[in-house]
Amino acid sequence: MGCDVLHVSNAMLCHVIVFEDLIAVRDSVSLEHLKELSSRRRVIEHSINQTSLIIEAIAREMSGGSTSRSEQECLRLEHYLPLLENFIYHADIVNNSSQMIREAAGVFHYLAHEVLPSLHSAISAEKPPEATSSVTSAISLICLAEAQAVYIRKADEKGNTGFGVLEKLHHGVADLLSEAVGTLNSGIGDSKGISSRFLEFITSCKALHELRSQTYFAEGLKNDGQIGIAIGVLLIVESEPYLPSSYSHPSAFPQSITVHSASVPAHKGYQETGLALIFRLDKVVSAVISEGSAVGSTSASTDVFRLTYLEGNSWLWEVGGVNILVDPILVGNLDFGIPWLYDAAKKVLKNFQLRDLPEVDCLLITQSLDDHCHLKTLKPLSEMLPNLRVIATPNAKPLLDPLFSNVTYLEPGQSSEIEASDDSKVRVQATAGPVLGPPWQRPENGYLVNSPQSQMTLYYEPHCAYNKSFLEKEHADIVITPVIKQLLPNFTLVYGQEDAVKLAKLLHAKFIVPMKNGDLDSKGFLASIIHAEGTVESFKELLAKELPDAQVLEPTPGVTLEVSAT
Repeated sequence: MGCDVLHVSNAMLCHVIVFEDLIAVRDSVSLEHLKELSSRRRVIEHSINQTSLIIEAIAREMSGGSTSRSEQECLRLEHYLPLLENFIYHADIVNNSSQMIREAAGVFHYLAHEVLPSLHSAISAEKPPEATSSVTSAISLICLAEAQAVYIRKADEKGNTGFGVLEKLHHGVADLLSEAVGTLNSGIGDSKGISSRFLEFITSCKALHELRSQTYFAEGLKNDGQIGIAIGVLLIVESEPYLPSSYSHPSAFPQSITVHSASVPAHKGYQETGLALIFRLDKVVSAVISEGSAVGSTSASTDVFRLTYLEGNSWLWEVGGVNILVDPILVGNLDFGIPWLYDAAKKVLKNFQLRDLPEVDCLLITQSLDDHCHLKTLKPLSEMLPNLRVIATPNAKPLLDPLFSNVTYLEPGQSSEIEASDDSKVRVQATAGPVLGPPWQRPENGYLVNSPQSQMTLYYEPHCAYNKSFLEKEHADIVITPVIKQLLPNFTLVYGQEDAVKLAKLLHAKFIVPMKNGDLDSKGFLASIIHAEGTVESFKELLAKELPDAQVLEPTPGVTLEVSAT
């Protein structure tokens, strides 16, 4: 380790060299620990370098009579490692130096991966835990975690570090400690004899940093004005059992991260979506935190639409207990089978997969092209749910028939019902969408979805292409439509702006949910010649002139938007 005593003053101030750094010891206990540590380190160093002045007889006596040089080295390590561990554990007494602790982590890493494996055959079966690779690897990770914790304390003291950075730093410490626990568990038999308090220490520190990470996350959300989501995070922090059941020192957790439920109701009236988006184990979990947060009324008998945007043209709707998956793209990119010309990936929900979906009751397909009827997604979905109820445009029949056995194809004007578990029914009616081909070709579909009590109707068509004469006799409380145009030279791919305003006015919409189905990470020649026209803000300005009472509800990918009947 390279630790040598240089000087002792009357005030018991001892300067030592640790990895060529000067540190100060201001108490006699730490001084004695360092002296013994330094002495044992020099014995090991001289032995390895074969510069030891200890005669063979004394060396044999010191090692309990062993004449094997390897066994003697192992015994010296067994005496040295507990002292080194104790030194690291009390590093704050010596000096709050993250650099020193990181270098100590390097020592343990070297022992775990270079020294101990080479001595494996010579170490007795009853070796102490500190002389095993798994335990020394775990201690190395704990040192790295402690070094980062020291850095966080210094950053926090300066007061100029953003909440987002502090959140990620604390999360990083928790990850290192989780890895340490996993490393300990991976060493079969190696962890035998480890103090339960040591294991409790790791678990408790991990819990502490997880709590601090979530708290800084909530602080950042609050600063951004997202009070509802911040409250959701804090409620989940409050409800989850972070501390081990045996933890006996809750006072070690700062009061600043304690969430008092009594203070939460004061914020519940805040007009937010009332949803907390928490990412855990690479899954998206949405939690409703406020009954008053839904747009509209919240009585028990009120129909509610819960709309989760999955980017592109993909949605997950929950209507009266029925989960409807719409035009899903959840496996691979969108490339229409010509990735050299066009290839697009999601920007936000990059890791959201089929297995992250809740139980799906119905698959709804609007069009037959790849950006709606995505075979890379539908093939594995059909393997998972071969009897899944499917409602689709007849244009997709050649693609869907080989995959699903329970498909209903709807022509514009036709309807079908989806039964919920409580015997209520959600009615789906097809409408005329765009014609993708010659004028005589059958149009693709849009849909009107009626809630079980028929209190609300939702209209969805992902290109803002519609038949005015067909829709003028219909009504929809919620309209999901693109509002930003997507244009090719001399051709409109997706309509929006004034067309979306006319659609909302035609259906007497109360709520407009604007899609950004062109907002993808795309590449290729076709991507380079597609350009957007208009913005959500310019759409709002146009809408305010024609339909001033309508509300625009902008969806956030992965966050459920709840709309109820008024």
